[in-house]
Amino acid sequence: MSVGDSVKRFLKAFLFLTLFIPFLVNAAVKVVYDDAIIVLANCSADKVSFICSVSPKLTSTYKAGNIIKKVTSICGGSGGGRPDVAQGGGKDVSKVGEAFAAILKDFE
Repeated sequence: MSVGDSVKRFLKAFLFLTLFIPFLVNAAVKVVYDDAIIVLANCSADKVSFICSVSPKLTSTYKAGNIIKKVTSICGGSGGGRPDVAQGGGKDVSKVGEAFAAILKDFE
């Protein structure tokens, strides 16, 4: 195996792992807080990905899918999921702050 092949294998493994980091953080926070709503954003130069988790005891009031639909629509994208976990993405990274401000208003 050449050095180039080794580098390519490493990069593929690294990219694979980075896809799961938001899910791992989400799971870790749920272990610590049993009554939490978690929304994480992962921004790149031209897109943003979101994941949302709602603790089971809060899903009667707050739905992760609805929260994701709200933040992704503000960022020019879409998403959805279950009442307890949802994900989606958008194309306008500049709107991430506006998206978080919009969902924070819902909790006031």
